[in-house]
Parts: sequence; structure tokens; C-alpha cells
Amino acid sequence: MPGQAITAYRDALTDWSAKFPRDEGLYRGRLAHAYVAAEKPEESAEAGRAALRIAQQTGSGRIITELRPLYTALDVRTRKSCEGTPMAGVAGSPRRVGVLVRG
Repeated sequence: MPGQAITAYRDALTDWSAKFPRDEGLYRGRLAHAYVAAEKPEESAEAGRAALRIAQQTGSGRIITELRPLYTALDVRTRKSCEGTPMAGVAGSPRRVGVLVRG
């Protein structure tokens, strides 16, 4: 089932309209969760970072809410590879993540 979700989200994102960045961020966040379910942590982190960039640009709390559980779902090795990147901020408290999004 995760493979079907990955395919569906990737297909949807291929022709995504720039008019809906918040929805794109949500889809990228959900794609990240699908990658975790498929045991593909590196791809998950990449999709999560893309979603977080959109959250930062738009100030979307919904995207942050989607991403919060993602960080803890990633294995320690992948978390270490995220240190120093925007994805590392997802591990913080809601206040820390809020600061990250607001700049």
C-alpha cells in the first residue's frame, strides 16, 4: 500500500500548479510519510525538507502539523543526516517549529 501512495503523490506533484503552495506542502508531507511506511527514510527526509521549505515560505501551520510526527518516525541515522538542515527543526517543540516557520 505505501508504494501506491508514493506513486499517487508523486504523480499528483508532477504537474502541480504554483497557485496552491500550501496544498503542495501538505502533499509533500504526506509523500514523506508514505516513504517512511515504505522504509525509505532518505526519500522521506527529502520530501519532508521540501514540505518544510514551503511551510516556511507560506507560514502554513497545517504543513508543520503534518510534518511533526515525521521526524520521530525517521531512524537515528537519517535524523543525524538531517542535522543542520531545516528538517532538524521539525524535532523541536511546537514553539520552536513555529519560530522556524516565521523566520
